[in-house]
Amino acid sequence: MGKGVEAIKSGAMDFVEKPADLKVLTEKIKKAKAQKMLIVEKKNKEKIENILQVLGSPRDLLKSLS
Repeated sequence: MGKGVEAIKSGAMDFVEKPADLKVLTEKIKKAKAQKMLIVEKKNKEKIENILQVLGSPRDLLKSLS
């Protein structure tokens, strides 16, 4: 099995063959950063939704504190 295939199966987003082309490497890094941002945003959204389910709506929370 090739190292690239093995890396992907182990969880890598991508791989770069040697010698690395700087333009290709830069694009792959940009793509990986964008994917990571989407993952983080999705997780944050899920956390907020879970908190809102537990606490109720912000308006209801404010009413209960009054």
